[in-house]
Amino acid sequence: MCIRDSIESGTDSLPDARSESIEIFEAGLAKFGLREALAYLNSWVDFRYTAMARLQGDLFLTVEVFDKFGKLSTEDFPDQPFNDSFCQFVKRDGPWAVPDTRLEPMLDGNKNQGVVISYVGVPVLNGIGGDFYGTLCHFDFEPRRVGDRHYEFLKQAGLVLSTIFEPSALAIDCLLYTSPSPRDL
Repeated sequence: MCIRDSIESGTDSLPDARSESIEIFEAGLAKFGLREALAYLNSWVDFRYTAMARLQGDLFLTVEVFDKFGKLSTEDFPDQPFNDSFCQFVKRDGPWAVPDTRLEPMLDGNKNQGVVISYVGVPVLNGIGGDFYGTLCHFDFEPRRVGDRHYEFLKQAGLVLSTIFEPSALAIDCLLYTSPSPRDL
């Protein structure tokens, strides 16, 4: 069962909502884990993918990816060098969105320009007010825009995630109901 199924069936004690709800996101994250929370975020947008990545050294490591079509998994998305990732702009500038990377001069020379076509990301911190942990983002291989309402909702979700993270890779694995991978140890 997932967050949306729980809402529609009324079988779980999640708040009732007909639109984006940070309370449902937070309750779903606690009850079902990160993957289902990403699926919930993704259900409100046209973007195919919703993901979380964390910065470790000079790499952005893929923590989890949700694919709307269920064809690709987290393992299909390789870790990205800092300078190749669009997440670098979220670290530098805060929330950042580009509906078509092919038309964004700031990305000229970036190896992912024109590969990932649309991107919107928000920072996730090591605790509120803490250091940069990583990003929460939507992306797609087609041009996409995110509406103002959902952009604000994504920022709120990033803040929720920031409240549960410790500055430890092992802590995130425990909190998100996943087994630590060898790269996290």
